[in-house]
Amino acid sequence: MKVEVSAHTYVKMRFSVEKQLSEGEVNFDLSQFPSWKTKPEKVAAHFEVLARLEEGGRWYRKDTGGASLSGG
Repeated sequence: MKVEVSAHTYVKMRFSVEKQLSEGEVNFDLSQFPSWKTKPEKVAAHFEVLARLEEGGRWYRKDTGGASLSGG
């Protein structure tokens, strides 16, 4: 039986970005929202970066992320 074992160092970083929406800045039709529902006031994007460090200083990155709308 042959087995290869190696140790890797991983770095994981999460961050979020938010932006307040100004009047007329919305890229979709607000008429789709019922009149009683709160309209979005800001847009938020959430990111997660996972990097694997290897010998010689090389690194490999994997990005995942998403976006969401939220009311005040």
